[in-house]
Amino acid sequence: MNRLFLYTVIILLLPETICAFSKTDSLKLLLSKTQDDKEYITLLNEISSSLIYKDNIQALDYAVKAEKLSETNKNIHGLINAYLNIGAIYEDKSNHELALQYYTKSMRISENSGNAKELAISLNNIGSIYRKQRKFNEALLFHNRSLKYLKEINDSLDMAITSNNLGLIYYEQAKFDKALLHFYNSLRINESLNNKKGIANSYQNIGQLYKQIKNNEQAKQNLKQSLELFTQLNHQSGIAQSLLLLGEINIDFKNYPDAIDAFNKCLNIYKERGDIKGMADAHLQLGNIYYYLGKQHLAENDFAKSLELYEKIENTRGIINTKLELAQHALNSNNYSKAYKLSESVSKISAQNKMTEEEYEALNFMALAALKLGNHKKAANLFYEAKIISDTLLNRKLINEVSQIQMQHEFEKLIQTHKYEENKLKLQQQERVSYLNRVRNILIVFSVIVSILVIITIREHRVQVNKNKLLSKEKERNKQNLKLLAKQKEELTNANKTKDKFLSIIGHDLRNPFNAISNFATLLNTDSGTLDDDEVKEYIQIIKDASTNATHLLDNMLEWGLSQSDNFKIKPESFNINDIINGNIMLIKEQLRQKRINLTEDLDGIHYIKADKNMLNTIIRNILGNAVKFTHNEGSVTIRTKNNETSVTIEIEDSGVGMSEEKIESILNKDFNNAENIGSVSNGLGLILCVDFLKKHNHELHIKSQINRGSKFWFNVDKA
Repeated sequence: MNRLFLYTVIILLLPETICAFSKTDSLKLLLSKTQDDKEYITLLNEISSSLIYKDNIQALDYAVKAEKLSETNKNIHGLINAYLNIGAIYEDKSNHELALQYYTKSMRISENSGNAKELAISLNNIGSIYRKQRKFNEALLFHNRSLKYLKEINDSLDMAITSNNLGLIYYEQAKFDKALLHFYNSLRINESLNNKKGIANSYQNIGQLYKQIKNNEQAKQNLKQSLELFTQLNHQSGIAQSLLLLGEINIDFKNYPDAIDAFNKCLNIYKERGDIKGMADAHLQLGNIYYYLGKQHLAENDFAKSLELYEKIENTRGIINTKLELAQHALNSNNYSKAYKLSESVSKISAQNKMTEEEYEALNFMALAALKLGNHKKAANLFYEAKIISDTLLNRKLINEVSQIQMQHEFEKLIQTHKYEENKLKLQQQERVSYLNRVRNILIVFSVIVSILVIITIREHRVQVNKNKLLSKEKERNKQNLKLLAKQKEELTNANKTKDKFLSIIGHDLRNPFNAISNFATLLNTDSGTLDDDEVKEYIQIIKDASTNATHLLDNMLEWGLSQSDNFKIKPESFNINDIINGNIMLIKEQLRQKRINLTEDLDGIHYIKADKNMLNTIIRNILGNAVKFTHNEGSVTIRTKNNETSVTIEIEDSGVGMSEEKIESILNKDFNNAENIGSVSNGLGLILCVDFLKKHNHELHIKSQINRGSKFWFNVDKA
């Protein structure tokens, strides 16, 4: 019964367990298991999208991987989504130029592929960038194009985003009635979809609009809801913007400690994200608070930082607002020259950018400064210019007030509609909860029955599993034994082959020198009385040469046989190559003298190399010995070294009998494991051994030769 209870609990808690596992973790788990390139690209893009507002660096890493893999596999859909994610990352980092580049790439590919959904998203994102660059006509054009495609495919989520973006454009143009209609439309769609990020954005925009029309209570209520949702989502830029707006409202309520706390929090976020405009906005607001609190030094410090940052990114409105604050503080501090100069700069910039309210304020500051400086005529002219602008602003204010009344009426209608939708949604939710409760009760009963059946099945299955495990272990043991036997068979076969090779070599090549020794020794023993001194010397020399050849052949055979062993390993060490060369020259001095061969040593200095000393000694001994052996009397042999950057080249050249191309080919490509070669493996065994030893050092033997014109051998060894 304990197990039955445990299974029941597991079944009931399974949904909560799955939900607790984050979306990003789930996607990463799927990514590690998939073998399909298309699915791999899709998962890379989904992981990147889930990390955009949590970890920009990781998000960009996954998006770039998706981009490269999509290009390789010509996956259009994957490439579009990768570009959209990269654009969103740069937009979140306020790098609008790079964001626009990637959004434009995704738009062009979407147009060619005919995918309306991806095209609409790309158009919408481009419109958002143009709005942030204050290119409102272009922004409206792209958003409306996006909305057209979204309506065709009935995409509610992206319609909400586009409606929100249109509201932002109208807000920045001070068309608040149109802006609010779009914001509430976006909020209604997002709530129906339970899209928390979209809801948070809508609340933030509505709160900002209420703040702009001086309804601070409504503004604060909406912004708090926005901040709460953005905090749940860990959306850093959303958190910072909500804090900034709430801080400004706290200034209006003269709640300076809360305002300072909010501005410092958002300043830290903007610093971490590298958002220069955000940092400038925060410093400007901190300067205002410190000025109100009478902390002039702190205020001027924050204003200076703000102005520096605004000028760095050429933000006109920010520059104007900061200079106006500095001008006002200069007037209050009786620094009239500074106030006049700052106000004059603002007046010029405002006039160029048709920013009437800012120009009016700057002219008033200039007039006051001129009056204090005693220039009454200048002050009068400036007041007159300000009066003309004031009349224009007054007319505009009256028009705005009428618009505000109309907008309020629209607000009330929207609120009533919104409340009706909320009540309808609550009823639907209550019905759904009731239905889910009934389903849950049925599932509990069903789970209990299933659990009992599972327990019975598990017990029966467990016995069979144990039997299968025993059989599997036995099969695995037999399999390992077969592998061991196969390996032993292979080792025995190789040993037999090596034995056969040795026996063949001994039978084929050692017979000749030993026959020569035996025959000529017999002649000397039986016919010594009939032989003159020269014949005796000649026979003795033949016996000596035959024994030398036999010894040389035996040395090579033993070294070759050792090299064929699996346990044979090279033992590199550092030594002077000249020592090996000089040692081998000493061994052949007698042969050189007897054959009157001229040996030339052209050693290019002292060189320390890293190699197996015994192997290198064998290589030089064989090549040098062959050079002397196959060179006619009074011929020549040359040994030289050449210094390279990382290696030393060793050359041995003779004027002997030479070799054909076929002979060279057979030496360089001799196959020891081919049964056809067993009988002739010692034919050129010394040189073949040289080739083998050099391969073990990752180098090659090079041969250049002509019949009756001599041979040249060369190879490289690594420097120590």
